[in-house]
Amino acid sequence: MHILIPVYFNAPAGGLHENVFSTAKECIKNDYQVTVLCKEGIFTNKLLENGINVINTTFEASDLPNTFKEIVQLHSHQKIDVIHTHPFHSRKIAQLISKVLGIPIFLTMHGKYYDQIGKNIEDIDLVFTVSEGIKEHLLQYLDQAKKNHYRHKFFVVPNGVDRKLFNCNHNYRPKSEKHSDVVNISLVTRLDKDKEFIINIFYKALEFTSRSTSEKIKWTIVGDGTLKDEVAEKCNVITEGKLEVEFVGWKENEALRDEYINSDIILAPGRCALEGMSCGKPVIALGSKGYIGLIDYNNWMQGVYTNFGGVGNKAEDYIEGSVEKDLSTLLNNKVYREEVGDFSESLVIQFFDEEKINHNLLGYYKMYSMKNQQEHSLDIEKAESELEKILLSSEIKEISINKNTEREFDFTIDDTMGNLQYAWYIYEYAVENRLIDRTPFGDSNHFNYYFSHKGKFKAKCIVKTPKAKISLFSKEVIIE
Repeated sequence: MHILIPVYFNAPAGGLHENVFSTAKECIKNDYQVTVLCKEGIFTNKLLENGINVINTTFEASDLPNTFKEIVQLHSHQKIDVIHTHPFHSRKIAQLISKVLGIPIFLTMHGKYYDQIGKNIEDIDLVFTVSEGIKEHLLQYLDQAKKNHYRHKFFVVPNGVDRKLFNCNHNYRPKSEKHSDVVNISLVTRLDKDKEFIINIFYKALEFTSRSTSEKIKWTIVGDGTLKDEVAEKCNVITEGKLEVEFVGWKENEALRDEYINSDIILAPGRCALEGMSCGKPVIALGSKGYIGLIDYNNWMQGVYTNFGGVGNKAEDYIEGSVEKDLSTLLNNKVYREEVGDFSESLVIQFFDEEKINHNLLGYYKMYSMKNQQEHSLDIEKAESELEKILLSSEIKEISINKNTEREFDFTIDDTMGNLQYAWYIYEYAVENRLIDRTPFGDSNHFNYYFSHKGKFKAKCIVKTPKAKISLFSKEVIIE
């Protein structure tokens, strides 16, 4: 079986990358072929180092023909059975590939956005969400008819944790062991604009620990991003030198695990919250969309439901004093911290074991590959022609009309693709759609026409590339 995974991202690393990497590793482990379609960079290098095939693309329209040609050639030699895409630019290119090559397409939705799900649900075979709350959020974007007809396509497939890596059974000596009276609180997140709500709650937590506790506290910021310098400057203003705040940068694998183990309390969203819990640590979960709070016996279901902060209305839902209250509960009771840490690890083992989740995911692949066992034949030129036709239809949607005089009109098509040819026709509708004028193909997307007599008319344009063409009509023009 061969799985194609298109994934678009802005940041060079993060939870989305780990989700894809986890899926790709599981495919390799089970002797599946897997190809990841992504931008060039450190993630590409990581994939290649682990034996995972990669096709690089910019996801720009200008790069699409070459990208598609490479995928078609790959498909002709190693049939792609399933496309498992992620949102936005990756979803758009995945839909094109699916339509042209007839490959089933799955979509994973990670957070509180909709990515035109109501418009595209007919083209998507399965939709995976990382929590029940995100699933319910997406269903709100389907009208009632589509909801009734397509809700069976939605399944919850949560993020998983590599329990072999993220656990507390390692021979690692915490950095703070010689300072056992210091409580190390870690913030684990990217420091980018889309994490601004998380960062703002962190500032509240930092201010609280600077002025309202007798405990000796150190903060460790595990992460990097475009706002790092701004966050560091704000930390200096808040703490006034009273607390140590260390920025250790982006961490992965064993280095990231060691930061979790070295923490007494962790503030983190989504996958990072799960990894910290898997290491037996108390976690205050907060995501880009909402504050969940301390994951304990009373609050764990809310965390699971929202993917630990992926659903919510940010500051609108936040109850002032919440993070201070949760920190106070943990700082004042070391025994309770240990109890909550043990509970957190049990929760991950029960619901978020990566091996179990990936095994189930491969089950979905298998079911659809069985459905898609028709004889594999592919005409590369025909596929490329069909792609260009789809691109033309999606980019060129209407003929605009400008009235110069009572009888002279300009007809224009916005040329967003370049290198197109146009043939123009004028039809009279009062006399059985009679063709009254035409032009041969040329490079002008503009046509000026003077109507010599009264009647009802429409302009038609045939637009073509070297491999495909489409036609469209203008709105009616009435000459009195």
